[in-house]
Amino acid sequence: MYKFVFSISALLVLERSDYRSSVNIVESQQFIHTHGSDMVWGAVVAMAAAQVIGAVLYSKLALGPLWLRATFPGKSDKQVWELQKESFHVEFIACIVSQVALVLAIHYVIGPYLGVRSVEQGVRVGLGMATLSMLVDVAHCAFSRRAVVGFLIDHLYNACVFVSACVSLAYFG
Repeated sequence: MYKFVFSISALLVLERSDYRSSVNIVESQQFIHTHGSDMVWGAVVAMAAAQVIGAVLYSKLALGPLWLRATFPGKSDKQVWELQKESFHVEFIACIVSQVALVLAIHYVIGPYLGVRSVEQGVRVGLGMATLSMLVDVAHCAFSRRAVVGFLIDHLYNACVFVSACVSLAYFG
C-alpha cells in the first residue's frame, strides 16, 4: 500500500512535469524512494510535534487547569481522570488516526494545491487552516454553549498543530 500511494503520487508529479512521453521505471522508483522518505520524516516530526504540543499545552503547568474547568465544570482532576481512565486508549488511538489523516491531507492535497514549498509558506498555510477551522467551529461553540476559554485553548492547540504539520512537511518533503 505504501509503495502504491507513492507510485501514484510520483506518476502524478511526473505527468504534471510533462515527462509523459518517457517515464523511466528506475527514475520513478528513485523519485518514490527519495521523496517518500522525506515525507515520512515530515510526517513523523509533525505527529511527534502534535503530541508534544498537546502534552505541554494541556499540562498542569500551562493551560490544563483552565481547560479542565472550562470543559468539565464542577469536576475535579480526579473525577475527570476517572471518567477518561476507561476510554483513554480509544481516545489516544483516535488522536493518532486523526493526525495521520491530517498529515496525509496536508501532504497530498492542501500543500500541493496551495504550492507550499517553504517553511514560511507552511506557517502561512497552517495559520490560514487554523483560522478557517476556528471560524467554522464558532457556530458549534455558540449552539453547544461551550465555554469560550476551552474553545480558545483547543483552537490554540489546533493552530500549533496545523502550523507544525505544514512546516514539517514543507521542510522535509
